Amino acid sequence: MLQFNAAVNLEKDGDTISIAAYATSVFSNAQVILEKEDEVLLNEKTTLSPTETFTTTIQNDQFELHELTLKVLDQDENILVQYTPEPEKIEAIPDAAKAIPNPKDIKTNDELFNAGQHLEQYRHASFRPENYYLEGLKRDKFDKRINDAYGLLLYRQGLFVESEKYSRRALERQNNHNTNPVSGFQVIILD
Repeated sequence: MLQFNAAVNLEKDGDTISIAAYATSVFSNAQVILEKEDEVLLNEKTTLSPTETFTTTIQNDQFELHELTLKVLDQDENILVQYTPEPEKIEAIPDAAKAIPNPKDIKTNDELFNAGQHLEQYRHASFRPENYYLEGLKRDKFDKRINDAYGLLLYRQGLFVESEKYSRRALERQNNHNTNPVSGFQVIILD
């Protein structure tokens, strides 16, 4: 498991490269090293701790930031942290979100469940998750995930009696082969 016991910052503004480092605990005789491939541009010994930060600048307009590696070593030359910036690039703009089709136009219960979950999560202004859950239940009355989701939605709306009906259906399907399921929404039923 990787452990990072230090943090670094490496920035370039014009021909000035700014370097900063600090550690999560006290490291006496720590080394802060800035390299470009095999060429050492900076090698400073210092004490690093959460309250003792190392900062410096160097003047250099020959290198791009992504060509540099900044690392911090402890006194035994174990690497505490190492950082090489990624080259700057323009990220592709993702496609615009597409509207969820009407429930009847969605092919599978899996897609209906996911649409309902998405609509609940983002509280869409013009689509209702209930419509997607109910369409799925028309296709498979005992669909466990949709009964769970719809029952929980009704429960959160304070419709406890309605919620119980869907929760019981989910339990019926879920417990069909296994009476000790790993997970599932279950409503406490008060008789």
